[in-house]
Amino acid sequence: MRHSSVSRLASIACLTTVVLTAQFELAAAFPFPFNLNGLHSSQNSSSTNEREQSQAPRSVRIRVRRTIARETGIPASRLRVVTVTEQTWQDGCLGLGGPAELCTTALVPGWRVTVTDGSQTWIYRTDSTGQVIRQESQTGQTALPEEVSDRILAAASRESGIPVERLRITYAEEKTWDGCLGIETGTAMCPQIAIFGWRVVVFGNGKSWVYHSNGDGSEIRLNRFATASLDGVRFLSGLTAPLEDQVLFRSTASGDIAGYTYETVLLKSGQVIRSLLRADQSTFSPHIHQVSKAQVQQFEKLLQRFQAFDRLSYASGQPTADAITITLTSQTGTTQYVDFVANQLPPDLLAIVQAWGAIVAS
Repeated sequence: MRHSSVSRLASIACLTTVVLTAQFELAAAFPFPFNLNGLHSSQNSSSTNEREQSQAPRSVRIRVRRTIARETGIPASRLRVVTVTEQTWQDGCLGLGGPAELCTTALVPGWRVTVTDGSQTWIYRTDSTGQVIRQESQTGQTALPEEVSDRILAAASRESGIPVERLRITYAEEKTWDGCLGIETGTAMCPQIAIFGWRVVVFGNGKSWVYHSNGDGSEIRLNRFATASLDGVRFLSGLTAPLEDQVLFRSTASGDIAGYTYETVLLKSGQVIRSLLRADQSTFSPHIHQVSKAQVQQFEKLLQRFQAFDRLSYASGQPTADAITITLTSQTGTTQYVDFVANQLPPDLLAIVQAWGAIVAS
């Protein structure tokens, strides 16, 4: 088992780019939600019988906190369960099934769990034991105003041709943009002014769109570079260690059950350093090789688009307990994806991943 895990991580490191974060609690397997409810959706999909939090199984609260910690990189110790209510969900998908998902029709007893880290709030649905966990919504300290939500959904409907009622906002966060709302047009310089606004993920028909808006939603722009045919697009909230000045790019890859982590670093000089870390934080001797100046320059050109994916994570909506999570960091941003969805990444990000794989394998 250990040998196969190492081989798989090494293969990912060479072929698709590699990055892993030691913040994961690898022992807790969890399903990504196939479909997420909008931030303004109603709760009519279940019957509710509120119960004191202390009466809910401790294992349910622990599993939900571990799930959030694993997805976000936020230590579980910083997460606090605010409320737990007993629920009876309408189907085996806990009322959150997607249009292409087969859900059992039997009623499922379970829980609705609200968790916060003091700045963000997550709502999860579980079965009675916490073995099945799905995310209902996530919000920051300030909820997305309904007027902004309606305007963004209307824009997404026009862009996609999908009726508004079949679209939902799955994530929203406050942002401070430049004069271009964080999306350069390529025709003019962006005014260096601070504009309060929002970054929002809209999901519908198996596809996710990332929108940027100003504060009241009167100006909305689609981040076309970040759009993906996935239901697992979300925001990263955990902190990532910044790169040192001499480092151009870094990738880490971790997952499975062996507890190994690959870290690969590209220096601006063209030196590539690959390190395999054990679960006990001890290291193997790093592998070092050199790539040409031309390769470095070509890769730098691709990285000009990397900021469009900053703090975005791409994952599958289907349960993938043995998934390898890859975190990529440049001088301008950080993004993350799960190995199973590499071929479904946005084209510009996929081009970066493929070029990085070539550099690592050369």
